[in-house]
Amino acid sequence: MISTQRAKARILVIDDEGELRELISTALGGQYEVLTAADGQEGVTLAVNQVPDLIVCDVILPKMTGSEVLRHLRTNPALYYIPVIMMTAAALDPVTVSMFQQHPNFRKWLPKPFKLDSLLESVAQVLSSRPTPPPRPVAPAAPASAPAKTSRAKYRILVVEDEVPFFEFLSLAMHPEDEVTRAPDGESGLEQIAKLRPNLVITDLTMPHMTGDRFLQAVAQDAKSVTIPVVLMTARPLSDEQKTAWFTRFPNLRYILQKPFDAATFRRIIDSILIRDLAS
Repeated sequence: MISTQRAKARILVIDDEGELRELISTALGGQYEVLTAADGQEGVTLAVNQVPDLIVCDVILPKMTGSEVLRHLRTNPALYYIPVIMMTAAALDPVTVSMFQQHPNFRKWLPKPFKLDSLLESVAQVLSSRPTPPPRPVAPAAPASAPAKTSRAKYRILVVEDEVPFFEFLSLAMHPEDEVTRAPDGESGLEQIAKLRPNLVITDLTMPHMTGDRFLQAVAQDAKSVTIPVVLMTARPLSDEQKTAWFTRFPNLRYILQKPFDAATFRRIIDSILIRDLAS
């Protein structure tokens, strides 16, 4: 259902390709009010300020990826019910595709390259089937003697991963209320640790510019980050002796996760570490 406050549905297009943004804007502009953003961060800001009726978003974006955009929608009541059409030219594995499709805001895939007729048809279908957001019930006030109900803590998680599609898989597997940030390599990971002070760091062993062991060493040598729990991911087979050596060398290393792994296993490990290290 389109907002009754405007004559045309408002559509936000988030894509870092300028020519494609212009093409989509022109194609939709005759029927809809179109806003455009060149990266995920700008897109979320526009969504908060303009509250569109529909978002058309690329999966792989600078500053904030498609899964991070979806995550922000679920944490803002004004954006909670906005439907999203996801675009991608990337070859995503079936598990990641399925996890996108299970997201409450996801409505359709639009594989790149696509025909403008397909875009227009998809937009019309999603807008016509958009339900009216149900009113949020007001919870009754708790008695003065009753303890206040506490919600799950929100954690800041830094993922050091150079492959965006794999980061999308990890991000979608984590709790929707957590703040998940990506660093493409070890050097930017160290910068993000200093800036964000994350509650947990997840890093790959094989990365550009700085290997996982060098990254862990740098984290361990910084008094401000040495206590941050770390999960190490690797596709390299490691013996029990090698794993023991890693844990001995880096006391803040909590788990070595052997690739490939499924989303449920990953979520279970991450949640258990957060609860054990931080919730107590």
